[in-house]
Amino acid sequence: MKNTTLRFFSELCCPHYCCICGKLGSIICKCCKKDILLKRELRCLKCDLPILDKCPRCALPFNRQWSLGAWTFAWRGMIEEYKYYSTRAYALEFAELLAEIIPEVDRRTIVVPLPTIRKHIRVRGMDHMMLIAKRLAKMRGWGLENLLRRKNNTVQVGASQKMRKIQAVQAYEVKGAPDFNARYLMLDDVWTTGSSMCEAVKRLRSIGIRDIDVAILAKGGKRLNCSFATDGVDNKVYNCVSKDGNNQTNDGIHDGVFSIGNFLTVSTRDDIAQTAPD
Repeated sequence: MKNTTLRFFSELCCPHYCCICGKLGSIICKCCKKDILLKRELRCLKCDLPILDKCPRCALPFNRQWSLGAWTFAWRGMIEEYKYYSTRAYALEFAELLAEIIPEVDRRTIVVPLPTIRKHIRVRGMDHMMLIAKRLAKMRGWGLENLLRRKNNTVQVGASQKMRKIQAVQAYEVKGAPDFNARYLMLDDVWTTGSSMCEAVKRLRSIGIRDIDVAILAKGGKRLNCSFATDGVDNKVYNCVSKDGNNQTNDGIHDGVFSIGNFLTVSTRDDIAQTAPD
């Protein structure tokens, strides 16, 4: 039996601990979700300056943009546990957080997740962005379309910025008939260079779609160098400093140093300082 199948049934039978505070119940408890939303600061995905929902300085192919947080150590842990270890419970929590920050418009909204390559879907036992998209669309009463298809199986993780752009140009093609009067909401997990998302949006614009917004779980790109510490109880905490010297101990969820909780205790010194995957 596949590991993903065993994990699926275990999640049905066994309750989760909150990955942030450790409270029994859900994998992100209500209090921690409130903290995420309260301390969320919306910044441009490209220039990183504060915005409302549009950046007046950057020429991006989409209209409005939203993200839940920066690629801090805590967000890295949550996304990687969901994406690479098939912890499906995160899909509902991420969808609820996105539903709180994305406003309604006076026309139909259609959610389009950025497509995952088939090999990764087989290995993980799920299409991680499609799961979030389904839950978000159901919560808000929006449409859902798998409007994009991967043309190849190139992987962006570990590629240079130049190679990411080359691969992204050749990555997507449009399938199906779009609704030109609707707003299309593109979803992805992490923004690193933005090559994948921007090329996907350009593909939709090339067939005549004009109203395209983007929602991202976490904005990445900075390298974190973390030193070990302890909170005197059961968890490890880290003091993280980005490559540019800015202190990253505030994870955007709680003030001060943060506990990495349950799932990140397997991380080692060598795998802490990494850039966000695309």
